Amino acid sequence: MENSKKQAIDLFNNKNYKKSLSIFLSILKKEPKSIDILMFATYNCMQLQNYKEALVYLEKIIQINKKLPHVYYNIAVCFGILGETQEAIKNFKKAISLKKDYFESYVQLGQLLKKQNLFNDAISIYKTALQKVIQKDYINVNMSELYYLKKNYQQSKKYAEDALKLNPKLYFAHINIANCLIDEGEIGSAIIELEKAKIINSVYPMIFNNLGFCHKILGNDEEAITSYKKAIKLNPNLHDAYFNLSHIQLSNNNFIDGWKNYEYRWGTQKKFTKRLIFNKPQWNTNMGFERILIWGEQGIGEQLLFSSILQDTLTHFKKVIVFVEDKLVELFQKKFSEIQIYPISKKIDESEFDYHLPICSLAKVFRKDIFSFPSKNLDDPINMNNKIITKRKLKCAISWKSTHQNLGNIKSIGLEDLKDILFIDDIDFFDIQYTNEDKEIKNFKKKYGVSIHQNENLDTFNDLLGLSDFINECDFVITVSNTNAHLSASMGKPTFLLLPKTRGKFWYWENDLNGKNLWYPSIVKFKQSDQGDWSKPIGSLKNFLFQRYYLN
Repeated sequence: MENSKKQAIDLFNNKNYKKSLSIFLSILKKEPKSIDILMFATYNCMQLQNYKEALVYLEKIIQINKKLPHVYYNIAVCFGILGETQEAIKNFKKAISLKKDYFESYVQLGQLLKKQNLFNDAISIYKTALQKVIQKDYINVNMSELYYLKKNYQQSKKYAEDALKLNPKLYFAHINIANCLIDEGEIGSAIIELEKAKIINSVYPMIFNNLGFCHKILGNDEEAITSYKKAIKLNPNLHDAYFNLSHIQLSNNNFIDGWKNYEYRWGTQKKFTKRLIFNKPQWNTNMGFERILIWGEQGIGEQLLFSSILQDTLTHFKKVIVFVEDKLVELFQKKFSEIQIYPISKKIDESEFDYHLPICSLAKVFRKDIFSFPSKNLDDPINMNNKIITKRKLKCAISWKSTHQNLGNIKSIGLEDLKDILFIDDIDFFDIQYTNEDKEIKNFKKKYGVSIHQNENLDTFNDLLGLSDFINECDFVITVSNTNAHLSASMGKPTFLLLPKTRGKFWYWENDLNGKNLWYPSIVKFKQSDQGDWSKPIGSLKNFLFQRYYLN
């Protein structure tokens, strides 16, 4: 019997889990209440990813002895992998109740709560752990990450620094500090922290990915490219690095390489819309041009941006069906009368199409170079240098806020910053902001006596068709980089776009030819020369308006 046990253990250590399990199961027939054998059977099943079977053996152990913390820990791990979150949480807590300093259970429980976005619960668990466990450095790192997710950067940096005091080799702590500094706009300081992390671990690919991100923000494209390529060399499966690299390539009109790397977006840590799954194959150029379903992804802005390619599909495919966000349906139905447009929430009979494709993936086929964009874009249809003389007040739709999760504050402007524009007597300004800015508008009027007109009958958030009709009545649009910029520009309406210097200025705003944006030729850009300083672009916009419209 002992020889069999030794043989099974040796097989386990050599990763021959199937054969090891077979021997342990044979031993179990003779020793059905052996906790050691049951645990070895469990470990083999877990290595074979047979978690339900592992739970069977773990439950048998509990029937024998209910006070073994490591058993509850492994039960929790199995339930966690199987998606039984509440059972996992319960068993991690049971393990901790039996062993107050159970480091691994604290860490795993905290990570599980974090995945459920229960940040406060996870913090509470880690605070208890700091009082009980010896490995306080790792707990501090995890606390730092949680506070970062809560956007409490001061606390995040504090716990990261506490971790480094205990263990100066914790490169993750430097990464956490760098992440906070990036969000605070302290890019130079973030690079210093990442360089410290690199000294500790020169082969961790995310360090180089994050360095690339920082250099891109600073406008150092060559350094960014070098860092991203280093990250990819260290980990050829690091989708984030490929995707980040694509943004630089695309912004420089390198569409061949850019679109290739843009396809890595689905494997990144970024939050994209849910990838739709169909039984029909995803289309590629090796397939025919039969009936295709094209489905929207990412945000409203991206769906508007890439919708300019839909017209191209009509000349290739026999039938085109498009799924988009619900609020875009009426707008797209009006714009693309030859295409069947449905809300993305609709269930469809798959016999209606032969292939499917996410909308952004159209670009790698139909936008391979600058000359594959519609000729009107290249012909400069709207000459912004032409003087326009009018004897009436101009009508301007204005939008000044972005709700982007990470970059909203960077892209947004306050009405106070825009006052030099809003003081122009020859222009009436109309609010098309899709967020409720009533308080700011009222305060601005109270302070300066200047009104921004609002249409209470227009739902600027949900009624994009109605909003587009209203924009069409205006002479031009002033906006920051948000959904309204895409909406007005996709209509060909003169759109005066206020952009940050680097961070918050997306790649598609850089796709220019002869000073015109390839996607939206009616756009005129006014970009910060110093990150965060809106005075110069707003001053340039004011001068432009006076020159273009002969304002007094």
